[in-house]
Amino acid sequence: MHIDLQCPECLARGKDKSARSEKVLNKNALVLGRTRDPAEVEDFYYHMYLPLMRSRHGEDASIHALDKIQAGIRNGSWELLVAKRDGQTLAAGTVEFQGEIASFWHIGVRNTAPDLLAGRIADVVYYHVLTTCRQRGCKVLDLHACRPFTPDGVFEYKRRLGAYAQPQDLEHKHFLDLSILQPSPGAADFLSANPFIAQDPRGGYSLYGFAPGSQEDISARAQDWRERYCFKKTLGLRVFPLEGTIVREPGTGS
Repeated sequence: MHIDLQCPECLARGKDKSARSEKVLNKNALVLGRTRDPAEVEDFYYHMYLPLMRSRHGEDASIHALDKIQAGIRNGSWELLVAKRDGQTLAAGTVEFQGEIASFWHIGVRNTAPDLLAGRIADVVYYHVLTTCRQRGCKVLDLHACRPFTPDGVFEYKRRLGAYAQPQDLEHKHFLDLSILQPSPGAADFLSANPFIAQDPRGGYSLYGFAPGSQEDISARAQDWRERYCFKKTLGLRVFPLEGTIVREPGTGS
């Protein structure tokens, strides 16, 4: 997921999120800052990043080692962006700056405090990252990977920040094979509710959507998907009409 930091449309799509983040920032009297202080980095790792990752993902959490973050900080390309109140960091995130490209690597909330999470303090960290990257003249912010199904919560959260899918051909890939063994109303409902991104046999990547209803209904849904997910033209669009429980060849696409 990428955000084109100089694209007016990306900015417009993330405008509502930014406005809400500003309200949280002001309501909680938070002070934003940047640091490379080793002690603050270590505090972030053990008391913000680790607790948040473990609370969200449990044993499945993919956790970076502290020395990776410290190495990035030491070589000068990484910074810890912090949100503080009364001198204490309540939430923070690590960002790597490489010329015109920035990468948002880690985020944490102090001890995953319920009041902080409920108060949407993580939104403030994203806001801080976006604002800082624009101030530094970065052109692209890399928000890293998401699951390929558009209803996924993380995917939708990043999309509402103004991000778009930017698939990459990586050396090491993870594949998901999806087969409908027997057409059924349940299968049709699943396909209809879960557009997903996959490699396109014609080249590149496409959003695959399955739509029930009339041709007019299908065209309207295809247009909605095109505007939501394909506006930067990094994805093709392949729409398959669903007739009851039967999937036909693509009826619309771009």
